[in-house]
Amino acid sequence: MLGVEPEELIKRPMEYFIEKYGDKERFELITKRWNRYERLRCILLSNVRQQRASLIKAGLNGTHSPLLEGGNSFAKVSALSESSSPSKKLDLEINILMQERQRLERFERQQAQEVERLLQYEINVSRVQQELVRKAESQKRDEAARAKEKLRRQREAEEKKRQIELLRPDERRRETDLDNSNVHKKQEERLWFDQQTKQDEERRRRAGRKQEQDGLNNQKEARLKAEIHQLQQRQEVERKQVEMNERDAQRRRIIEAKREQKAQEIADKQRRNKMRILLVLQDKEEIRVEQLRAFELKQQQSESRRQKYNKERQLREQHNKMRALQKKEATDLVQQHLYDLEQQCRERLAQLNDQVDQRLQRKESEKNQARLLYIREQSRQEHKRKMVHRHKEEQLQQKQATLIRKVDEKALITRKMQQDRQKTLQSRYEDALLRDEELQATLARREKADEYRVSYLLERIALDDEKTRRVRDERRSLLRRREEIKRAAEMQKYELLKVVQKLKSKKMSKDMASQLLDQLQSPRLAHLNKFAGSAVVSRSTFVETRRHQTLNSNGRVRPRSANPTYHSSSPAAWSTSTPLNTVKELQSDLEPTGDLLTDPEDMHEKLRSIQKQQNRELIATLEEEYQAEIDRQDFIEQQSDSKERERLEDRYREQRVFASERIKKLTQQHDDILNDYMKSCSATILDV
Repeated sequence: MLGVEPEELIKRPMEYFIEKYGDKERFELITKRWNRYERLRCILLSNVRQQRASLIKAGLNGTHSPLLEGGNSFAKVSALSESSSPSKKLDLEINILMQERQRLERFERQQAQEVERLLQYEINVSRVQQELVRKAESQKRDEAARAKEKLRRQREAEEKKRQIELLRPDERRRETDLDNSNVHKKQEERLWFDQQTKQDEERRRRAGRKQEQDGLNNQKEARLKAEIHQLQQRQEVERKQVEMNERDAQRRRIIEAKREQKAQEIADKQRRNKMRILLVLQDKEEIRVEQLRAFELKQQQSESRRQKYNKERQLREQHNKMRALQKKEATDLVQQHLYDLEQQCRERLAQLNDQVDQRLQRKESEKNQARLLYIREQSRQEHKRKMVHRHKEEQLQQKQATLIRKVDEKALITRKMQQDRQKTLQSRYEDALLRDEELQATLARREKADEYRVSYLLERIALDDEKTRRVRDERRSLLRRREEIKRAAEMQKYELLKVVQKLKSKKMSKDMASQLLDQLQSPRLAHLNKFAGSAVVSRSTFVETRRHQTLNSNGRVRPRSANPTYHSSSPAAWSTSTPLNTVKELQSDLEPTGDLLTDPEDMHEKLRSIQKQQNRELIATLEEEYQAEIDRQDFIEQQSDSKERERLEDRYREQRVFASERIKKLTQQHDDILNDYMKSCSATILDV
């Protein structure tokens, strides 16, 4: 009844699953499979024990199991079959048959809807998982593209820095500041972009975790609200997709604009840098050559100036000597007295020459010192430039090493994240696989249980069909008996007329006529009573069968009234109904009067008119009750509250009992009328 096989209740160790799935699946999946098997086994074992206890309890109490809902109605039928009348049994069996068929159809529809909801839910879950996998793959591609773009930018920055090192100090400083600011801006943009990306990933991850957690916690609600949840999920995904597309489009536009601007700037700078590099290289070579030439020229000029000064000094000395000799020769005669003065002048001139030589030597030494200082300063500056260049190269190498290390660390972190994400996706896939297997097993068990219930219900339906066939055969036999009774009544009437004719013709005595009428009347009245009861039962059976056929063929009857309250539903209204008033009038008409009918044809015609009138009244009453039953059933089907339906069922059950009593009372009154009429006819015949 639960669709559980004995193999599903066997407790299996972990080694069984390792031996069965060890070559195909991971150990974590095997562990999950074992845990799920144990949990499901405990649940199934508990359900089987509960069902066994309920079956044992039902067997001890003499009732049926609540799982076999289709058998309760038939048990009620079998319990009431012995104590109820044939008409009640027939009505009850037909009602129960229709209820069981409707319950079976409703159960099949519910099962189909439940299976459809489960399949739709699993399709939605698989679709969401595929969407998550696709997003993860696209995220991996985006991260790889960003890493490549970052590495390319770093290489461009390094190349740019190497080019900047070749520029002049002031331009290099300005370019360095500008590039540092640009690099800082790029880093800020990159950090902002990474933060936005991480925030988006975190939001998507939280949304995915939340959605998965909600799906696991609210699985039963999701089965009932799958369509609403699917619509909300689709709208949420579309909204997020639109927001992501807008952000991506805006980010791409900003990045594209900055990239184009930066590419233009880089192209202009590269062009200017190439020109500057060429000019710097040419200027550097020319400056070096010019410096060498200037140094050599300065050396030559200083040497030439020193030689020229020495020559000039020698010439001046020679000139002074020659002039002194000339003066001496000219003034030998007149300058004897000026010898001391001349000696003083010579001494002074010697001192002056010494001073001039000292001054010239001092100037020459100062020039040499200044030249040495200049050379030393130039060499020191050159050494300083080399040290700065070496220091910058070391810093650049350190930065490159740092960037490479950071790139390696980020790549390692990315690989770890990818491995973790892959493990998460693998775990989700394994959980989905286990859920799918569990769902398939549940569906298989449910199919087995449904097959058992369907076979049980089909068996019950076959029994109901057999009972319906027996009821139909009984109705046919009742109709045949009715025809036979009708023919017997006609024969009795014919015999009665013959007796009346004999009485008229032969002038029999009153005792003989009374004896003959008693012999004819007693079986006839018995037949008429049987006929009346059979007619009522047959008519009720026909009406109920017609009502159920209408319900089966159309699904529901035509709605007529929302408040089906009739005077035929209570005994108090019987005295005011039209058929009973007509019966009373007919009784008053049939009371013995002074003008009694003595003609057999008139008596026969009067009897036929009475029977026709009674049949019309009975048919009108049955149609009225039939219409009331249709309206009652329609009103019950319009109610959605189960308590209200039960209350109406109780109320209408009482009304049906009253209607049945009304029909019986009307039939009894018809029988009394016929008996009175036959007695009056007998009295008339005896009087005649």
